[in-house]
Amino acid sequence: MQNYSNHSNIFAVVNKFQHSNSNMVKVKDIFKRNKASIFLFIVLIVSFIIENINGRFWLNDFKVYYTAASRLFNGGTLYNEAFGLGSGYYKYSPFAAAFFIPFTFLPYKIAAIIYYFIIAYLIVQVLKMALYLANIIAGKEIPMNQQSILLYVFLAGIVHLQRELHLGNVNILLLSILLFSLKKMLDGKMLLPAILLGLVILFKPHFIIFIPSLLLRKKFGIALLSMITVMVGLMIPSLFLGVHQNVELHSQWLQTMQTHNAGIIDARQTIYSILYQYLIQFFIPQPDKVYLLILLMMAGMAVSFFIVNHLINERAAKTSETINSNGHFISEFFLLLALVPSLTLTDSEHFLLSLPLITVLIYFLVNKGVSKMMASLIIMGQLFYGGNIHDLLGGKLSDLVETMGLLGVGNLVLIGLFYFVDVRNDR
Repeated sequence: MQNYSNHSNIFAVVNKFQHSNSNMVKVKDIFKRNKASIFLFIVLIVSFIIENINGRFWLNDFKVYYTAASRLFNGGTLYNEAFGLGSGYYKYSPFAAAFFIPFTFLPYKIAAIIYYFIIAYLIVQVLKMALYLANIIAGKEIPMNQQSILLYVFLAGIVHLQRELHLGNVNILLLSILLFSLKKMLDGKMLLPAILLGLVILFKPHFIIFIPSLLLRKKFGIALLSMITVMVGLMIPSLFLGVHQNVELHSQWLQTMQTHNAGIIDARQTIYSILYQYLIQFFIPQPDKVYLLILLMMAGMAVSFFIVNHLINERAAKTSETINSNGHFISEFFLLLALVPSLTLTDSEHFLLSLPLITVLIYFLVNKGVSKMMASLIIMGQLFYGGNIHDLLGGKLSDLVETMGLLGVGNLVLIGLFYFVDVRNDR
């Protein structure tokens, strides 16, 4: 009996050791699959420490959202009043302010720290999701050795990512919501992705650019539910203010947007300014709203052709297992994301919306093999896109790069290369 008991103890110890060893293997495997993500998050923690040491942990844009949310909750005014340094005027929807109300129950400093780490976490998740979706476009499984692509994409956008964190803006937050919505659409869901898309449109109406593409894709339910979400969201501030004051608040918001976008033709990084500066000025002395509308129509036609071409290919190959309709839909989504900062009046950090598209280009550069000319153009586009490092170039050269609109030029170059890569990948 004693001997049986000893054997049982030995087996228990062995099983415990094997279980412990199995857990160690799982931990090592998780670390191996996420080492790039862990490294990037550590970099962002170090950035947080450095910002605080240098006394530059300001998050001025977050301060605007925080203050506007507090004003909304207490029935105060939102528009035409500076809430922070620089462009500290609140110019977003009343719903966007309502989104930040939970933060106002905390002291600003604590709320800012929490928001910083939310954005830091979402940066890593956006890069991982973009890589995951890039693999679907390519029709491949995610290789273990592709974690390095996350580092390349991070470096390509580091200037804009650093500015996003320093200001505490919402671009990464909205981008993460959009990519998650896209993932759910691919999974065949309707309600959740529609609600998420509607919430993003409530933050920034220019994301309504996705509705026509959904209609072309016959995703009528998602498009309809998204717009219903927008209508409901517009009414939410009534809970704090009453219907009459909510209507007045939205009227002020529309006026603020109109004022903000008055100089869109002259915005250096937009397609309107770039084409005028380098081409149109030799034929037209002064651009006007007609010029703006023509370019918007041309951009819409180009995107529509891009989508319709995909649909034609899908119909032609509908009996073939090689067609990649999910990959097509992702490509269309990424193209529209990258176009937003080139078509709207935004700050430089809004070009973070091009990161998914850049992920695809880097993925193909690393995995598919491209010509030297193509590789050179991708690198040039990325340098224009993310190379305006003030401390590296110096004030005068950095200002010159800004004046020449090279960020916008780089974004348009990358969009053009993405179109070429998409066509070649289809073939």
